[in-house]
Amino acid sequence: MSVTVANVIELFASVVPPETLNKIDPDKPLLTQGVDSLALTTLAVALQREFSIELTIADTIALRTVNDIVNFINAKGK
Repeated sequence: MSVTVANVIELFASVVPPETLNKIDPDKPLLTQGVDSLALTTLAVALQREFSIELTIADTIALRTVNDIVNFINAKGK
């Protein structure tokens, strides 16, 4: 299964307010779009659970955009 931007955005629904969720640009850094570090930490846990992957702290810091997350997960699945 290939992970898409929509799959990742769906996980954001439980960690960011709807007004932030609706404005997320997959190419822009999440921290500049109203997604704080607590939400990113919560998202990292959700990503690990949903896609059965392991994320290190370094991975979490390096994944700045939604597209970074999608590419990372798809690369892990290969």
